[in-house]
Amino acid sequence: MALLLTLAGAACSRGSDKATPARSGARDSAAVAAAPSTSPPAAETAQNGDTTDDSDTPTLDTSAVTHIDAAPTESARAPSIERVGKLSPLADSIAATLVFELKTQRNFLAASRARRVLVDLGRVDAPLKTPQRQRAFQEAVKVLSPVHIGDRFRLHGSWGQDDAIVQSFDQWNGRIVGVLAATPHIDSLAKAKAPLVALAVRADSAMPPVVDSCVRDSVSTALTARLSMVKDSMLVQLQDDTVKMAPRLMKSLHAQKTQTIGCFGKARVLVLVAQWAGDYEYFHQLAVLVDTAGKLTPIRVNDLRFKVHEPLGALDADGDGVDDVALRGRAPRIGGTVILRLDPVKKRLDYMVGGFAWESF
Repeated sequence: MALLLTLAGAACSRGSDKATPARSGARDSAAVAAAPSTSPPAAETAQNGDTTDDSDTPTLDTSAVTHIDAAPTESARAPSIERVGKLSPLADSIAATLVFELKTQRNFLAASRARRVLVDLGRVDAPLKTPQRQRAFQEAVKVLSPVHIGDRFRLHGSWGQDDAIVQSFDQWNGRIVGVLAATPHIDSLAKAKAPLVALAVRADSAMPPVVDSCVRDSVSTALTARLSMVKDSMLVQLQDDTVKMAPRLMKSLHAQKTQTIGCFGKARVLVLVAQWAGDYEYFHQLAVLVDTAGKLTPIRVNDLRFKVHEPLGALDADGDGVDDVALRGRAPRIGGTVILRLDPVKKRLDYMVGGFAWESF
């Protein structure tokens, strides 16, 4: 009996200890619930170990809180987007048909057209047959063009390098062009029969002219005879493709043998022989470099747009001392002018810049 009484007393003592915290927690919860709304949050109170109400705690100022509804007000403080100048109704309608090169582009194609030096800036798809529409075209180009009147270009051509300034805008065969004010020497080249093609690079400041020392007017008599034999043998090689050609294509088969003289490292002449039929459904082109001893070096032509090329002249477009080539390219219902850079190590011509493209539908 004494043992039972001892065990019962111990159990009652443990139950009393467990009940006391529970009742204390209940009283604390009730106090928190009864506290005013200005008291700190429960988590912050527990962290600081302070369960008393602090009357000095500032209340939350909701007027300083940025709500979602205030977003338009914040956006209004952002820098405004640059707006295009206001155009007349006719100029605005023509502006929708203008396509320019990228604003970040620095390399353009310059060429002689109608005894002037023009730089290709883009394409216009609107008819400009009346003086009124031409004036509206000028108005739209002046506002939208990434190249402005007074901008400077560095021309890299067969003569060397020199500066030119954009003096006005015009259109040529569906192209938006800038009319360049160049040196008298370049103007005289533009008025000659031989086509003038140059790489036009945007320049920030004036630079002195550079004279190209390469002589590109003639080669020896022995090399001339060698070139004639080379072109004939290349054409015979291309004619092997026509053995199984359809009669329809055979009726429209064309062949072309061309060359250009330059300073292509150790080579002196670039020879291009091409053959095509139909609307360029069949085409094959071969290119070789020929040195002064008559040795041939096959060259690969990398131009994804045009299939057949005709050389217009050699020029050192990149200033590395090795001539590059300006060519007239053709493909199905399109044509244009390109400058291809010669890589003598990889033995290929790579696309550099193009312009003055035309289409025929």
